[in-house]
Amino acid sequence: MAIGRKKKPSQSAENMKSPSGTFKRVALIALGGVGLALIGAGAFLVLQWPKASLGASSNALAQIKLSGIAQKVSAVTVMADNKAIPVVIKGGAIVPSAMLPVSTPVTLSVSLERPSWISWLTGKSEAIEYRVITPAAKLLNPVAFGSPTTPLLGNFSTPVRTVSLTSAAGTKILHLANSTTKVSLAGVVGSSPAGTLEVSASPESWESLPAASLLTYFQGSGTTPIAVISPTISNLSPSSNITITLSQTIASAFGSKLPSIDPVINGANPLKGVWTQTTPYTLVYTPSAPEFWPSEQFTLTLPVAVDLSVQNAKLADASATIPLQGASPSITRLQELLAQLNYLPLSWTPAAGDAPSGTDAALAQSALQAPYGTFSWRWQMPSNFTSLWQEGSYNVITRGAVMSFEQFNHLDSSGLANPLLWPTLIQDVLA
Repeated sequence: MAIGRKKKPSQSAENMKSPSGTFKRVALIALGGVGLALIGAGAFLVLQWPKASLGASSNALAQIKLSGIAQKVSAVTVMADNKAIPVVIKGGAIVPSAMLPVSTPVTLSVSLERPSWISWLTGKSEAIEYRVITPAAKLLNPVAFGSPTTPLLGNFSTPVRTVSLTSAAGTKILHLANSTTKVSLAGVVGSSPAGTLEVSASPESWESLPAASLLTYFQGSGTTPIAVISPTISNLSPSSNITITLSQTIASAFGSKLPSIDPVINGANPLKGVWTQTTPYTLVYTPSAPEFWPSEQFTLTLPVAVDLSVQNAKLADASATIPLQGASPSITRLQELLAQLNYLPLSWTPAAGDAPSGTDAALAQSALQAPYGTFSWRWQMPSNFTSLWQEGSYNVITRGAVMSFEQFNHLDSSGLANPLLWPTLIQDVLA
């Protein structure tokens, strides 16, 4: 009798006979789905996690950048010099609504709120901070040249939006549509062959203008150098620096020689300042002490003749000698000093906090603008005498005090014309 081989049950039949195997497969599939969902949720959170940053902006204090799950800006605080600065937000750009000075440190703080459905995971709010210094622009060409074929320009280190140009004719403010580092000066100087401008510029429209820089310009030049001298040669303060700028280089025009400055009146104190070349075209005289006393006259002698640019935008006849003069004195200040030194029958008391400091430079400068104070008679005087007195007037009482002071100090009795009057007054007060 033949014996047959027993048939092995199929795998599917075994599974059908095993409930535990079926459960395991279902469980694995379910866990796999959950895992995929968690991975997907994790990827979503990674990609959509709320992010915020503050960064630089080309025309604002800063730019807010938001990404991921939506957030709302709840507060923006901007501080400069310990003061809150009002701002507006335009397309994420934080723009001041009040004028800020250039080169000012600013701190920005931004608070953000997140949706409530995600705040349990990401946090309800976030605060970010950013520090910036408001931009500034430096004038790069203190000497500018123009010609019929070359525009006269002011060049700046940083693109600017607002420019102030001040000449003898007045001030012109330029509000530029686009920022630029090169600003045309033609509309201000016109056809003037040479002169000076006070130039001030700010890179942003929301910045106030800084202190001005001096720009000397020339438009065309012949064989004779054109010279621009500042400040005004007939109105020098005691410690004025004198700047000479030429349309040619100092080396080509003057060679190795330097100008000289001498008092017109014999016996006046000699000048002891120094000359310094600050640009290839510019020489600056710096007094070592106050030298250009009120109304005193001087002669500036140059190594070669120059065409001097004068205030009315014309050129004076070529000359190597140029007259200089100190500014007009304050007669009130003269009376105050004479009263302090007991040369007047009046005393003088300075107003609180208005007395000049006790240095020769400060006292010399006060010769042009008197500090506030009060005069009072020292003694009971007859009315026909007191009526001769007038504050700020070079009256007979003041003239007599000046002559007495000059005689006591062995000076020529030439009154206000004496070049040693003011320096001697100052030294006596200091002593």
